Amino acid sequence: MLQVMRVQPTLRVPQPKDAENHVNSPGRAQAGRIQAAAIEGIHHLPVLPNTSQGPEVWRVTLRHLLVALTLLRPSAAAAQPTAVQPIAVRVDAPARVGLPIWVHADLQGDLTVRYPFAEDPRYFGSNHLELKREGQPLVAQPGSSRGGPMGRVVGSIAPPTSPQNRLPLHLGFVIDRPGRYSVRWSVMGNRLDPGPTPSLHQELLALSQWLDFDVGAPPSTAHETWLAQLLRAPPTDSGAFVGDYLPSLLAAAPDRRVARALIDATYSSIDLITSSALAGLRLFPAELMVPLTMRTLQERGPSSSLAYFVSWNASWFQDRRVDIIRTSVSSLKSNDDAILVGSLELLGFARQFDWSSDAPLREADRAVKGAAPRLMTRSDRVAHQLAVTLGGTRDPEVRELLNQIAAQHPGAREQALIALRWIGEPAPQVHERADSSLSQAVSRLQSASSADRKSGSQALIDLARRSLQEKQNVGAYLVNDVIRQPESVNADTWRDAALILGRVQSPLASTLTLYLERAGAVDALIEAGDVVVSPVNDALKVGGPARRRLAARVLGAIGVPAARDALERARKTESDAGVKRAIADALAHFGRRPPPAEIR
Repeated sequence: MLQVMRVQPTLRVPQPKDAENHVNSPGRAQAGRIQAAAIEGIHHLPVLPNTSQGPEVWRVTLRHLLVALTLLRPSAAAAQPTAVQPIAVRVDAPARVGLPIWVHADLQGDLTVRYPFAEDPRYFGSNHLELKREGQPLVAQPGSSRGGPMGRVVGSIAPPTSPQNRLPLHLGFVIDRPGRYSVRWSVMGNRLDPGPTPSLHQELLALSQWLDFDVGAPPSTAHETWLAQLLRAPPTDSGAFVGDYLPSLLAAAPDRRVARALIDATYSSIDLITSSALAGLRLFPAELMVPLTMRTLQERGPSSSLAYFVSWNASWFQDRRVDIIRTSVSSLKSNDDAILVGSLELLGFARQFDWSSDAPLREADRAVKGAAPRLMTRSDRVAHQLAVTLGGTRDPEVRELLNQIAAQHPGAREQALIALRWIGEPAPQVHERADSSLSQAVSRLQSASSADRKSGSQALIDLARRSLQEKQNVGAYLVNDVIRQPESVNADTWRDAALILGRVQSPLASTLTLYLERAGAVDALIEAGDVVVSPVNDALKVGGPARRRLAARVLGAIGVPAARDALERARKTESDAGVKRAIADALAHFGRRPPPAEIR
């Protein structure tokens, strides 16, 4: 897997060094334009965080490479538009609120639907569903892919045993009341137009007519009977699990029993089941998932998927970080290699939390070093993760342990040698800054000089306001280079970076909920406004008392209806006297924003 260290979400792919020597003839000039279009197209594909190597590593997925290899071929020619194929669709009857509703199509050939297309059960690949209720369009639920094969249509991750030519309509839309519904199905494909300016376009490949159908209320006992039967017998076949059981079960989300079943599935020995269950857990709220996850970690030890879940939702677990370390250290005694790997991963991920003292981390590092001789007697998989975790300590004392791993475990040797290079060395920046003005502004922000920091801050604000892409780039650099490195930058730099994220209303300002108790975080979140209401509300639900008080203050100052709703709900359930007072004060002064904090 190709990895790019600490790279912003726009990947810059360099042209070959001799590219300028091959564009003189008309044919080569045309190939060069296609090549340039392919490279430009890659810029718009998502580059995703690879948290297994820490928050600063971004992954170029197979999808990027396949797109590049397909489109960079000099012989690429424009595909001729194809005739739109008609689709006949039907919906399982009777359709009921709160139960699975599957829509079927008669697609064939490369258009045959092989669901799922990604771990996210709401992602339908090249297939697009439209839904109306009583003639009014409903908003589709967002689904996403971490990348994968892509040609004329998006590829699939479905095993051969997954049902074909159907999609879970209940996951694509919120179907929460009875009524008369209408559905239409279309398939969009990719077409390359070389032309004077080569470009990649989408084209309509297939389309159905609108199909009307009724959704009724389930009989009083139907939902409970259906759910109990489904939970009683989860399939062991991966195709049946990811293509039928899991998406059907999610019709009952956010039922606690469904979340429990998905957590149990993260302990499966089948990778596709664990990764799909992990993606499904994203559909459940913080107030349900935090206690369930903590209880599972204590009862069973960490699975690798649960370790990732905690990492992806670090702000939810910030105030449980000490318990997470203790549970993970205790689980190093397990005789189950999968639990050992999960424990080591979770101990590595625990460095992402905001620590006022590193004493718990040092204690965890000593525990890992003490357990290392026993862990080295286990499988290569355990030894590989042990090397990652030991390397992450940056402790010179682990060199001998890493050398032993390299000598004893051929399957972990390469990782042990990589970890040895981490010891005592700063994390290398192997990417090229895409914009020298951005690089220079970030460098000035990290200066000890107040004047330099102010000029750097203003330059970053100006850059972020140029375009959405620039805002994304500025936000990514600030989060990776400053916000997630609080121990490596001075307090004023960290505060100013936070304020910039808020001032430009970057969606990445939500990262600051992990650092609510740091100077500047509250002011920055208030300035960010609407884009952070949901993550701040999560902190109000599951944070410790200090973070809940700060979250209430932020929501009150933001002053939008969703913030008021969050405060009103919290007022009914809050038990801590100090937090109750903070909520009451936020509601009493609702919408009164303090003056913007000054960048220092």
